[in-house]
Amino acid sequence: MERPVKEVSGKVNDMHRVWKELGCRWVSSFMTMSLLALSVLPELRITDLGLVDTVKFEFVDPLILE
Repeated sequence: MERPVKEVSGKVNDMHRVWKELGCRWVSSFMTMSLLALSVLPELRITDLGLVDTVKFEFVDPLILE
């Protein structure tokens, strides 16, 4: 859905403000959050199919039951 630039800009600024109010001190919080799901980066990544170990190329159970 297309929106006017001023409207989108205002919403993005609101989201940055809320992040800061919640205690986030990252310089680029949205970029950092978007990288969490980038499944080509090494280690553990969250994908639409579940938690993936991208080093071993296998899914990981997110719960450890003892």
